[in-house]
Amino acid sequence: MARTKTPLSFSTHSELRLAEHGDARAALLKARAAGVMVTLSSDATSIAPPNMFENMRLTWNMGIPWKDTDTEQIPPIGFQEVIEMATINGARALGLADITGSLTPGKRADLILIRTTDLNIAPLAQIETTIVQSATPANVDTVMIDGRLIKRAGHLTHFDVPEIVHCAERSALRVRQGAGGVLKPVSEAMGNPVFCAAC
Repeated sequence: MARTKTPLSFSTHSELRLAEHGDARAALLKARAAGVMVTLSSDATSIAPPNMFENMRLTWNMGIPWKDTDTEQIPPIGFQEVIEMATINGARALGLADITGSLTPGKRADLILIRTTDLNIAPLAQIETTIVQSATPANVDTVMIDGRLIKRAGHLTHFDVPEIVHCAERSALRVRQGAGGVLKPVSEAMGNPVFCAAC
């Protein structure tokens, strides 16, 4: 991968959970040491939450060498590096580094603004450490994509959240009714079938 400049998309939670054939931590450290560009990603939400803050935090915490192993001499992952894995490296891997992935004049205005007055963050000290170690999606105040405000003052501006949740509930109910067994809705199991005509 290093020789062909092939980036590695590392879904940290999934790599750990599904690592029956090897050590995910050692694989990550060795890939870095070999010169492979690492990007962070989220796999299926059945295994891990699509939460890049948690992904960065877990990656930083597992990104340390083990004594008396072949990773012992590899440097640990730092805060700045794990932020780059979650941002600019993803853009580079997709061929979009000239468009997005960093705050650079001429690139798209893709911004995530975090409230630093929230209890889990304040008082702000070292920014990179705070983002990786303390920030959560609940701290995101504003999101801008290509200059368009998607979230402001903690609220989504272009999406009908109640309708999205309602549709997800209907879809989940359809799946559970079709699957039966342990997935059967509780009301059906109690002899009171639930069915939505709109489903």
